[in-house]
Amino acid sequence: MALRRERDELPGRVAGLPSEAAVRALAEDYNARVEAFWRRPQESRWAPVPGLADVEALVAHWRATRPPPPPPEVPAPPPRRRWWHRRR
Repeated sequence: MALRRERDELPGRVAGLPSEAAVRALAEDYNARVEAFWRRPQESRWAPVPGLADVEALVAHWRATRPPPPPPEVPAPPPRRRWWHRRR
């Protein structure tokens, strides 16, 4: 039950991550824990079975919710020296 709840909360947790690699690592960690859960014998045959997280869908959601990167700053050209200024 906790894994199902965690899968439902993944899009919210993904929004605060800084990079795509972190999003993929979080989703792959969740999927590894789900696969380990599947391999364990269950106490009841009616136990809820959590599903895997779609890594690519989470990455696409993360990209869609990120603000666009700021445009690169173009450095201002140095001030031009006028011909009537003396060189120092």
